[in-house]
Amino acid sequence: MSDTPTTNVSIVGLKEALRELNDIDKKARRELTRDFQRVCKPVIDAAKAAIPKDAPISGFNRSWTTKTGRKMLPWSGAVAAKYVKAKVSGKRPREYNGRMTNLAVFSIAWSGAMNTVYDLAGRNGGGETAAGDRMIRALEARKGRASRVLWPAYEANKEQVEQEVARIIDDVMQQTNRGI
Repeated sequence: MSDTPTTNVSIVGLKEALRELNDIDKKARRELTRDFQRVCKPVIDAAKAAIPKDAPISGFNRSWTTKTGRKMLPWSGAVAAKYVKAKVSGKRPREYNGRMTNLAVFSIAWSGAMNTVYDLAGRNGGGETAAGDRMIRALEARKGRASRVLWPAYEANKEQVEQEVARIIDDVMQQTNRGI
């Protein structure tokens, strides 16, 4: 028998590799996030350009504050554009109320309730109320069918983004393997 200690480390997936890389080299992990944001810049720029500066329909000009005090409307394209972001997540997937969360490693998201309503209203058919149906018809007539912003921006840059993300994934796995 040898006196040399041995260690077996198995990295099953990319999320695990990201967490391992963060333990090994925090600077490299932050650089990976910056690389992903750089790769996604054309998508983010295209999405921001597609966001209407003024209210897309007249109802979005009204003032609306939720019961908790959050100001949802009136619409501001400048504010809405601030919520388009590229993200890298090493969080472990978790089950919550029968649904898995934190599954994505790389994502581009446009967060915010009204931003989601504008982008995706009508994607699953009509609204739940007559007012919802009217809103969806008005949005579709003026701005087209859902998705109105994020998905078209991604589709226009899909090939370039996917190639670059594949390169980033290869780099993560190589850095993690070298660190081990």
